Amino acid sequence: MSSSAKSSQIPNNDKEKRTYRKCSVPFETMRKHMAASMANVINNMVNKDFQKQCLEILSAQHLGEVEPRILFVLEEIDKDLEKEKIEKAKGKKSGQLKRRQASENGKEKI
Repeated sequence: MSSSAKSSQIPNNDKEKRTYRKCSVPFETMRKHMAASMANVINNMVNKDFQKQCLEILSAQHLGEVEPRILFVLEEIDKDLEKEKIEKAKGKKSGQLKRRQASENGKEKI
């Protein structure tokens, strides 16, 4: 079998990069699943010192508070990402407006 035949059978992952935002699972469901999985990892830690450090990082008093705290942190991260996305879009629009005004001013001088 030639190398070109092999490469045609392997899907090209570079073209189809997937993130959890693009998958078919609802976003809120994915976030809750991630929080539950992370909380489960912390609950099942063998090293109690590491478990205590995780509780301190999350500002949780006991293991029952871990999942809601993680869910809160994930929501805050998503809000920050949305704000950045909006500000980036505003920056592009203002840049386009400035370029358009500059080009119009250049045409008026001619």
